[in-house]
Amino acid sequence: MSDNTYDGSGSDGQPLEDFRVSAPKKSRGDDLKRRAHNGIEKRRKDKINYWIYKLADV
Repeated sequence: MSDNTYDGSGSDGQPLEDFRVSAPKKSRGDDLKRRAHNGIEKRRKDKINYWIYKLADV
């Protein structure tokens, strides 16, 4: 009978902690898109908050 216990290693016997996945490097274009999007979202939020306060005064 085979012992099927997990020993914390990969199929090649190497510990799984040695396998790291890194995120792809962000390009300058990604940063510009993110900043533009953040600006749009901030204006949207400010506009919503403005109208909430305006309606609260009614």
